[in-house]
Amino acid sequence: MWNKLFKNPMLKAKFIDFVDKYELNGNPELNNIRKFICYTYISQVQPERLNRDFDLLDDICDKRLFEFGIWGLAIALNSQLLTTKTDIDDILQNGCKAKFDIYLITDKIDTDYEKVLAKIIHEKKEFEFIETLQYIVSQKIIMKWEELPTMNLVIVSDKAKEPVVIRKDSVIEKKYQLNEDRLFRIAKANDNDYSLTLEYTDGITLSPQNGAGQTYVTLCNAQQIVDILTNEDGMIRSNMFDANVRAYQGNTDVNNEMLKTLQSCPENFVLYNNGITIVCNQLIPKGKTLTISNPQIVNGCQTCNSLYKANADGIDISKAKVIVKTIEAIGESVAQGIVRGTNRQNIVYEEAFETIRQFHKDFEDFVNIMEVPKLDKVVINMGVGEAKDNAKLLDSAIADLEKITGQKAVVCRARKSVANFKLREGMAIGCKVTLRGEKMYEFVDRLVNLALPRVRDFRGVNPNAFDGRGNYALGIKEQLIFPEIEYDKVDKVRGMDIIFVTTANTDEEARELLTQFNMPFTK
Repeated sequence: MWNKLFKNPMLKAKFIDFVDKYELNGNPELNNIRKFICYTYISQVQPERLNRDFDLLDDICDKRLFEFGIWGLAIALNSQLLTTKTDIDDILQNGCKAKFDIYLITDKIDTDYEKVLAKIIHEKKEFEFIETLQYIVSQKIIMKWEELPTMNLVIVSDKAKEPVVIRKDSVIEKKYQLNEDRLFRIAKANDNDYSLTLEYTDGITLSPQNGAGQTYVTLCNAQQIVDILTNEDGMIRSNMFDANVRAYQGNTDVNNEMLKTLQSCPENFVLYNNGITIVCNQLIPKGKTLTISNPQIVNGCQTCNSLYKANADGIDISKAKVIVKTIEAIGESVAQGIVRGTNRQNIVYEEAFETIRQFHKDFEDFVNIMEVPKLDKVVINMGVGEAKDNAKLLDSAIADLEKITGQKAVVCRARKSVANFKLREGMAIGCKVTLRGEKMYEFVDRLVNLALPRVRDFRGVNPNAFDGRGNYALGIKEQLIFPEIEYDKVDKVRGMDIIFVTTANTDEEARELLTQFNMPFTK
C-alpha cells in the first residue's frame, strides 16, 4: 500500500511541494508519504501549530510507532496539539475543563487498536507522546480505560471497501477512511485561497463606506453555518479562523449555555446570540445567496464551534437562526478596524496590531495580513538544582518567580534518573511560568523598559539567540533586576531563561517582530 507515488497528478504535485518545502528529499520516499498524509490530516486539527513547529511532525510520525502498525499518533487537549507533560500543566493550571482526543493514523484495518493503544501506554517507551499519554493516566486526569481520551481512528487505504466495525462499547468515537480522493479534498480545503456560498432567508445591505466594500447583515439557518464551516468530509475548516484574535475557549459556561439553548429552545438562539462576523476579499450577491472569497471569521468563534458541536452530537439545529454580518474589506486598516471593533467583550491590545502597522512592508509577500508574525507566549524557566537536597529552596524560587510574573508557577520535575547527580525521576528541580495575552505583554513591557536597563554594564542582548524556527531565548543572571524583588529578602541570587515563542516562520521575521517590541539587540 502506498509503495509508489499518488495516481492523482494534483495530489502528487502537492506531495512534491511538501517534500521540497520542508527539505525532506534525503528521506525514504515511503516515510515522506507517511509524513505528508499525517501532516495533511492533522492540519485540519490545528494548522498553525504544524506550520510553526514542523518538528512536531517527527514526534507524531515517530518510527518507533511503526512496530505497532501506526503511521501517526497525535494528542489534542481542547483541540490544541500537545507533545509534553508541561503542555497539559499549562492548560489545566487555570482550572479549565479538559477534553482529550487521540488521532491514530494507520493503513491496517484488521487490528484491534484499543488493545494496541493500551499496550503502548503501559510499555516503557522513551519518547514524548507515549510519556504524555502515561502522564494523563498517572495524574488521574483520566481514571479508567473507559475514560481514556476519545480515539479517532484514521484508516489510510485505497483498497479497503468494507467499513471498519466499531463495537458499541468502543472508545473509538470516530472512524475515518482516507483514500487518495479524500486526501486531495482535505489538502485543497487547507489551501488559503477558496470561496464558499452562503444562503440566507432575510437581510439588509449597507452601502460601501469608510474604505469597506459591500456589507450584508443576514439571517441564516444554523445548519447553513455548519455547512460552510466544514469541508466535504465533515471536517471543520480551521483556516477560516486564521484572522480570529481569540481561539476556541473549550467547554466554557458561554458555550454550554449555547448548547442548552440549541437543544431546548433553538427558536430563541437568535435572540440570545450576537452572531458572527465574516471578513472577505470579495463579495458577490445573487438572489438570496452570497459568494464569499477567502472568508475569515473574525468574531463568533465560540458560536461557530458550539453549532458544530451541537450538530456533531445529533442535536437538530435546523430551527435555529444566526445573524451573519459579511463585510468586503478593502485595505489593511479596514480589516484591522473590523477585528478590533468586533472583539470588545475583552480588550484587544494594541500590540496585536502594532507589529502589522510598523513593519508590514517587510512581509508584502504574505497572502493574508494576519500571517504577519505575532508573539504567541513567553515561557520563564528557573532551574533550582539544589532543591534535590533542600526542598525549601524551591519554595523560595517559586515565590520569586510568581512575584516577577504575577502568575502561579508550575513545578518542573526530572524526567529521568541520573545516578551521577543523585537525581531521581520525578524529583522537583525547578519551576516555570507560561504567560499569554495581557500578562505576557505586560511582562515584556516591564522586562524591556524596567528590568534590562538595570543590568550592570548593559550593552544589549544577543541578536543571534534564535532556534531557527522563530523562537528567541534570553538568559538572565540575576532575578534582582526586577523591581518586584526586594534585595534584603533574597536568600540566593538565581538566574532564569526567558523564551519568546512567536508564530514567525524564520529567525529574520522573529527578530524584526521583537525589534518592534523595543528588544535592545546589540548592533
